[in-house]
Amino acid sequence: MSISLTGAHTLGKLTSFLKVALLVLALHTLTGCAATAPNGTAFVSPGAAPQIASVTPSYVIAGSGTTALQIQGANFSPAATVLVNGEPVTADVLSASSLVAVVGGVPVSGTALNVAIARAGQPTASAWVPVLPGGTVATSRNPQVADYSISLPQGASVAVDFGADTRYGQSTWAVAAPAGGGVVHVLVAGMKEFSAYHLRGRIMLGDGSVILDGDKVFATGGMDPSVKPSVTSGLQVPAPAGSGIEMFDFTTSTTQTSVVATDLNGNIIWYYDPGVAGTYVFPIRALPNGDMLVSIAAPQSGFGTSNEIREVDLAGNTVRSVNFSNVASALAAQGYSLNLGGFHHDVIALPNGHWVTLAYEFRTFQNLPNTSGPTTVRGDAIIDLDTNGQPVWVWSSFDHLDVNRQPMGFPDWTHSNALIYDQNDGSLLVSMRHQSWILKIDYSNGAGTGNIMWKIGYQGDFQLTQGDDSEWFYAQHYPNLIAEDATTATFAVMDNGDGRVVDLAGDRCGNPGQPNCYSRALMFKIDKQAMTMSKIWEFRPGFYSSWGGFIQVLPDGDIDVDFSQDGPNPAGGSTAFELPQVSSPKAVVQLTTSGAAAYRAFRLPSLYPGVQW
Repeated sequence: MSISLTGAHTLGKLTSFLKVALLVLALHTLTGCAATAPNGTAFVSPGAAPQIASVTPSYVIAGSGTTALQIQGANFSPAATVLVNGEPVTADVLSASSLVAVVGGVPVSGTALNVAIARAGQPTASAWVPVLPGGTVATSRNPQVADYSISLPQGASVAVDFGADTRYGQSTWAVAAPAGGGVVHVLVAGMKEFSAYHLRGRIMLGDGSVILDGDKVFATGGMDPSVKPSVTSGLQVPAPAGSGIEMFDFTTSTTQTSVVATDLNGNIIWYYDPGVAGTYVFPIRALPNGDMLVSIAAPQSGFGTSNEIREVDLAGNTVRSVNFSNVASALAAQGYSLNLGGFHHDVIALPNGHWVTLAYEFRTFQNLPNTSGPTTVRGDAIIDLDTNGQPVWVWSSFDHLDVNRQPMGFPDWTHSNALIYDQNDGSLLVSMRHQSWILKIDYSNGAGTGNIMWKIGYQGDFQLTQGDDSEWFYAQHYPNLIAEDATTATFAVMDNGDGRVVDLAGDRCGNPGQPNCYSRALMFKIDKQAMTMSKIWEFRPGFYSSWGGFIQVLPDGDIDVDFSQDGPNPAGGSTAFELPQVSSPKAVVQLTTSGAAAYRAFRLPSLYPGVQW
């Protein structure tokens, strides 16, 4: 193993140092007189004794391989000998104040290396370089995740390189040592199941230098084949490096593991098991601290209804949890008289650490349109939970919308499925599927009135600039705010198309005598001043996906889109496409599931924030 001298030095630099060292030694042997340094300065043995001011790196790792030490000081000359633990080592004098010494390997025992410069066999200057114990690798709760640990000094951090061989190829993010130094754990995730992987800690020291731990081998396990979802790739060749990974959140089969991440070749590289038979994740979101935010649903509570929200690490350990019954009790204690039925469909994390979640709310009405007598209507509440799990802001659809507007699914009246935090003004956006609306709500970072600022969709506050009413989105999922300024905003949305209005009379698709419904991935722009909506891109897969889905714009401008209900898939599954943003897009990536459908499938750069795979 080699250790870079500073953050800017490389193995190539070290190789050139060694070549120069051989040349210097050869010249000295042939001429018997002064040697010449790489910069052309002639060195002669001075009278002053050598001095050592610093050694970089400031730490080395026990058991590591070939190690280069850069020594700064004064009065260096080719006549001097460098000793490490009393033994001479190869040295390259760069100048009278700088030299490089090469240690063949760091002993596995001992707490420090003694580095000395000797003249006539006698040390004249010395320094101690502390030896860090090498890291260790252990299993974790998830058999595809390794737990790498190492003790580091203050100011240091470590990332773990890993791969099928010692070329590694992938890395985790860097985890900093605690204040004062101490043990650091890095959960290494992203490895294929039942495979041998090489792992190597890459330590960034406080002085800017980098040292490398020795190579370690970790054998991954995997999930029980009986609960393993099937994901296949349409790629004919392996996906290129830097393409990212795909996260699947399955909901239609509780006999299979509900969350898996795959590479773009369909290999499962991570999964999360909620730990209770029959439960599933609904949904999952990646957090900026490297953990995952999940809501745990159970069929006995009704489809999509969750009794618990968790933050979990990559090994699947619960870091923080909020229980629905505790939230309901806290709301009652605060004086709210809400008949809540559980969390559902979405939860987001705000920059201040709060979690904002959707919850079902029930109210009973008398003699509503097309009904007689009492009808219990299911609407939506939005609840803001602080870092202690306490509710600090609440919004109810019943307080702001007309219960007599019933486009589809009544008495499941609103059926919201996504929340977006708009950091531009601190508002919340909510996707209300059974109203075919996207609402902007005055949240004002927890100080808002809850008033609806505007509604996008059929019979909302905006007008289409082209086409007829069929061009609106209907029964949509996951609107994604792509860009926004003071006057415009660009959205992407999964337009499922249920109940699409097909003519001026208000007739809807799928009814007798009307066209079939269709689904599409849609991008549109709104003009906030003119109050208009314009379509700017769409993709129709050629089949009808009546529920679920996800859409996002990737950094290169391509669109990643998940159609949850894949009509042509006889095994019942989903298809995720990566599509160029052109008028007639053809998929450049296609991942298909069978046996279970994904509520959401979305692209991540890797399992670590700020790291691209």
